[in-house]
Amino acid sequence: MRTVGVVVFLLVFLSVAGMAQQNRWANVTLDLLHADRPIAQLPLAKKHSIERKIVLVAQRDGWECTGKEQIDGLLQGLRYQWVPLKTDAKTVMITSGLGCARGGQGANGAMWLFDVSGKDPIYLGELNGWGPGTLKTSFAGYNDVVTGWHISGFEAGLTYYRFDGNSYRAIDGADAITDEDGNWKITPSKSFVPRK
Repeated sequence: MRTVGVVVFLLVFLSVAGMAQQNRWANVTLDLLHADRPIAQLPLAKKHSIERKIVLVAQRDGWECTGKEQIDGLLQGLRYQWVPLKTDAKTVMITSGLGCARGGQGANGAMWLFDVSGKDPIYLGELNGWGPGTLKTSFAGYNDVVTGWHISGFEAGLTYYRFDGNSYRAIDGADAITDEDGNWKITPSKSFVPRK
């Protein structure tokens, strides 16, 4: 009898987990990833602080492009944009320029999120691809975000990020495929494995 109870519990748990994953993508559209993000004009001291933190993250995470020339190139092409992640905070997304932090024929690249409300910018996490789209759902005060990974004109990988109280983490993935009429269909990925 106990075995039957365990099996029923597992079936219910897996069913609920599957519905949660499907529901997570219900309000996501590729239009979110193309939102207009105004350029963020920050004081030079804040920009230098952000740049130092980006270099530290790259070194910590074992990036291949941490040589002096590569880092100098990366920092020269950074683009600062406002991104609405929290209603009572000033948050920016910094995207990589040309160089080793950009791929996918230039469409995909590294992105870093910072809260610049205070004197010292607070690192919120690193994203990859293009976007991000800001969602209405949130955790620990910051909105969830989705990024795309350009594969072709008809296909993109999507990654769903959630703030865990310390930084943004990838928690789910999906595939977006368009039909011949240009309608996108988003399907949760069965093979997504979150990074620790």
